[in-house]
Amino acid sequence: MHLLDVPVRLIMAMVSNTAYNGDFSNNPFNFKHYDLSYLCQLDGNRMIPSKPYQPKFNTSNSYSRCYMSHFTDLGRYHKDQDINISYSEYKDGYPLLAIDRTPDLSADEM
Repeated sequence: MHLLDVPVRLIMAMVSNTAYNGDFSNNPFNFKHYDLSYLCQLDGNRMIPSKPYQPKFNTSNSYSRCYMSHFTDLGRYHKDQDINISYSEYKDGYPLLAIDRTPDLSADEM
């Protein structure tokens, strides 16, 4: 990767500070949603994705768009390639957030 290269895809997850710092009693791969309610990336004057993620993990279990981003932004949608994470498992340990940063949403083709 060169100095001016920009990643075409971001995958984000949140973990407790103690697990991040290496406390052996905490699993650093037990990701949590921490009641995330809004997420987008700002690139100059452009929001990515153009409609920000606004999941509701605790109140109405309305996080399907975040879940589907795994399939679409990782290039698995309509390709018979599963991510082996169910909708309920996503909320309880795997709330990874994927963002395709390409203008035409073609990161899976690169």
